[in-house]
Amino acid sequence: GDIASRLRYSGPHPASCPPLHSKERQKQATTTGPGPVASVWKFQIVHLKFTNPPSYLSLFSFQQIGKMEEVLLADERIKAARDSVERDYEVVIADLNQKQRSLAERLRKIEEKKHRTAQEHGNVESSDDDLVEINAGGKIVAAKRSTLTQQTGTRMEALFSGRWDKKLQRDSDGRIFLDVNPKCFRAIVDHLNEMAISSEEDPPSPPSVGDEDKRILRSQLELFGL
Repeated sequence: GDIASRLRYSGPHPASCPPLHSKERQKQATTTGPGPVASVWKFQIVHLKFTNPPSYLSLFSFQQIGKMEEVLLADERIKAARDSVERDYEVVIADLNQKQRSLAERLRKIEEKKHRTAQEHGNVESSDDDLVEINAGGKIVAAKRSTLTQQTGTRMEALFSGRWDKKLQRDSDGRIFLDVNPKCFRAIVDHLNEMAISSEEDPPSPPSVGDEDKRILRSQLELFGL
């Protein structure tokens, strides 16, 4: 623009002129001859434009452009992979949410069933702090309800949860009666007491009795689901 203005060139803007190679410039110079000044100016402007290209053009060789295309393609592949992972993640999350809702519904129904069972067969007012007295084969064993029911899902937990209190056999003093070996049952309750005050990192030793009662102890542990 500055050169054209200084030379008072009225032809098309140099930027719109197609690039000329060396042979084409030589051909134009020989065929044009001394002709109109405007033609010489056009040659000079085009010659100046392409023999002194702007600095930013020299930064972008064909190899660099090829590398840029590779980077862009890689970026597109990464984006496509990320979108695919996000879609898979959304599907997994939706599936987990559905399973969570299903489990929550099942737990709600179980709790409702427990409550109905307690109303029909047990004591709805039972508490973990209740002191439960048990006549185990003629020996009285007393323990907190929370101690006897700490292992959820076992027969021991169901037996002393309070949901079946009306169905349990009782002695003459109203205590729960169990026709079991008193030594083995005492060992089981002592073990549960130790579990209640022990940490998961340092659990107590399994219940133990003398050699003559070990077989009976194993049978009682299986009976109570421990």
